[in-house]
Amino acid sequence: MLDSKLIRYLAGQVEFKAHGENLEKFVNIAHQAGLQVEQLYYRDEILYGQIPVRQYRILTHCAKQCSVVTKVIQKKGFPFVCHRYRKRWGMIVGICFFLIFLLTSQKFVWRIQIESYDEKKSAYLLQVMEKHGLHKGAYIPNLNMRQLKQQVLMEVSDLAWITFNLEGSTVYVDLSQKTQMPDIDPNTPCNVIAKKTGQILSMDVLNGEGVVKLKQIVSAGDLLISGINPVKTGDVLYQHAEGKVIAQTINQHTLTFPLVQQEHVSTGETTDRYYLEFFGLKIPLFIAFDLPYPSEVKEQYISTILFGQEMPFGIYRNTHHFYLIEQKQYTQEEAKQIIDQNFKIYEQNELKDAKIIDYTEEITVTEETLYVARKYTCEEDIAQKVGLYINE
Repeated sequence: MLDSKLIRYLAGQVEFKAHGENLEKFVNIAHQAGLQVEQLYYRDEILYGQIPVRQYRILTHCAKQCSVVTKVIQKKGFPFVCHRYRKRWGMIVGICFFLIFLLTSQKFVWRIQIESYDEKKSAYLLQVMEKHGLHKGAYIPNLNMRQLKQQVLMEVSDLAWITFNLEGSTVYVDLSQKTQMPDIDPNTPCNVIAKKTGQILSMDVLNGEGVVKLKQIVSAGDLLISGINPVKTGDVLYQHAEGKVIAQTINQHTLTFPLVQQEHVSTGETTDRYYLEFFGLKIPLFIAFDLPYPSEVKEQYISTILFGQEMPFGIYRNTHHFYLIEQKQYTQEEAKQIIDQNFKIYEQNELKDAKIIDYTEEITVTEETLYVARKYTCEEDIAQKVGLYINE
């Protein structure tokens, strides 16, 4: 249906009316002549219809045979549009340029789609790919996907693997992130070492041979439980060492807080600035006058969709939220309260697996900054398994 309408539009059609005494004979003669007369209807003794423009001259010849008068009501279709704008060379050149653009743009990257990746990490990944040649507007024949893959894996440390799949002008980026190493398999020989410095308070050896004593001070990396067990035959038995080693440890952390700080106070005013993005190039669509206040910018990209396909150009809208810069003077008591809140966050995150026994605090104040250093005394399990190999 759509194809037939398009064909009729490209060929051009004429809407006509006919009147006379022999309209029925006129229709029969036109049909016998093979004319494609459509949408015929009769009203107030006048016959209306449509016919391809190339057949209208034959239709008038049939009308003369029957003493029927025909008249053109309306001309429709592409040939008449071209005739109407035949002297507007700029439009013709623009259409030609657009067609050439559609044909040649298939050799350029229009879109990069990253699957299942964090938004902030995706922004960094796009920067790395752009540095090595893959970006919107990149010339596809010049891209070496194998080399790009190696370069990206070398720079983005949390990726286990990455592939680039090209479909038309879109590059789909499939990737997998590295996962933490799983616990050592219970059947794998291993030792237990100290993950931090401390004084041994208790040991619960489940498997293997304990090599340290109570109240002994050990350093990070020292052997606590050995998975190597000599037997009477002179051979060595390799075991999966396992146990819980509670030690008293010292954890130090220092926080600082400037007593004089510059703070942003919103004015409640905003303004928008627009950019045309074309193959990665951002063209400003505004007069670059100075903004009245400093601002925080929120950027939104409005893509252009044509025939269901995202085009390599669109609009960026940058919304500027204005603020004033004011200096605020904090007292030592206010600064200390804020630092104490941050120490609570440190304890919840970094010392969540430790039992805090006590802590000492050292406060240093200068003209502009408050320094608070804490030394925590904790009890925690310092046992850490490491793989054991036969050649150890």
